Amino acid sequence: MAPRRRQLLLAAGGIALAPLAAMHARQAQAQAAMPRVILVIPGTVRTQSVRVEVLRQRLRELGHVEGKNLLLEVRELDSRFEHLPRLTQDIVRE
Repeated sequence: MAPRRRQLLLAAGGIALAPLAAMHARQAQAQAAMPRVILVIPGTVRTQSVRVEVLRQRLRELGHVEGKNLLLEVRELDSRFEHLPRLTQDIVRE
């Protein structure tokens, strides 16, 4: 492929990707502005699924929609409570 044609194709690809990058940046900014709830559970999501779903349902009843006006993260300890100090430090750092 001729160098000029290669440059044009690369430029066209960059132009096509620019709207996607802008959209991703807007989504990231919107998420950064949303309240973030981090739930640390003693087991796994599988073993605590009922409790996690009850929390999600109650948040919805209060008008909090995941991904729209609230970010909900579930962190698992899997009964390894010795990891709790490191996990909480990671959460605070984020």
